[in-house]
Amino acid sequence: MLNIAIADDHLLFSQGLKQLLISEKAFNIVGIARNGVELIAIINHNQVDLAIVDIKMPVMDGVSACRKLRVDHPRLKIIVLSMFAEISIATELKKIGVHGYLFKDTDHIEIINYIYGVSNGKKVFPEISETSPVNFYLPLSINNARQILSSREVEITSLIRRGLTSGKIASKLFISLNTVKQHRKHIFKKLNLTNIQELVTYAIVNNIN
Repeated sequence: MLNIAIADDHLLFSQGLKQLLISEKAFNIVGIARNGVELIAIINHNQVDLAIVDIKMPVMDGVSACRKLRVDHPRLKIIVLSMFAEISIATELKKIGVHGYLFKDTDHIEIINYIYGVSNGKKVFPEISETSPVNFYLPLSINNARQILSSREVEITSLIRRGLTSGKIASKLFISLNTVKQHRKHIFKKLNLTNIQELVTYAIVNNIN
């Protein structure tokens, strides 16, 4: 029996994935987490063989969770399921020691086969090129990122990555909501991004915590 934990903040997706996996008699779903912190708690208190982790989650994102899990639970197998086809993310996950990186639109039969493969010691990573259809931006080094953004903009980007709303950011930084909105507008313009999803991915790749 393969004990599996799932981490994804979208309940419909995580529940659907659970239903898919429990159709395999060899799979047992130990728990479902909504963020990296909850995932780590599940794994710390249960026997888990494999974790399936989303990248974009509040409180603690998937990359940060994977980094900690590889240190604390080196025998744990980890598969990241994401909607991002980004070379830099795949490269970072390989460095961390993640065992697989799959897209959320992967066929369900392939997902099951990949889980079996990873559980048997294989590494599963897609072929991603600079021309992949979901390639939001050219990643920059953390130094370049800080040169482009002001210190306040880096701070706000970090808080957005953690899942805070503009209102909560304003309260935390003791600034007005309008000031936060203006900073967000400037961040998107400077980085040539169009939505929060792209900004969170940028922050992950550039290690803006």
